Amino acid sequence: MKYRCTDRFSDEKSVRSWNASLEVISCKGAFIEMRIEGRGSSIHAIIGPQINGGFICIPNYAVGSELAGLDDTLWNTGQLAPLIGTVDAVTVAQGLSHLSVVLKGETT
Repeated sequence: MKYRCTDRFSDEKSVRSWNASLEVISCKGAFIEMRIEGRGSSIHAIIGPQINGGFICIPNYAVGSELAGLDDTLWNTGQLAPLIGTVDAVTVAQGLSHLSVVLKGETT
């Protein structure tokens, strides 16, 4: 699935954007394994439920984090940015938001 990422700079006036893609590798029960690519990064991620909501594990970055709802890009980006950098965090968070739309059966 292809999608477009956008991010505002701290001055709130400038915007950067880039193309990204998400490929679901496997779905086993409530767990989804995927590859997310954008701006030269290829991120292998696993998401699933946990007692406090959701989680994401990114083995090739050796990190994991709690997630808000898949469509909460602001919170998810804020959680991931200190761990994997802003551009990759935006790419992942916006990819998860796109995935949530697909999982609901909606068209984009």
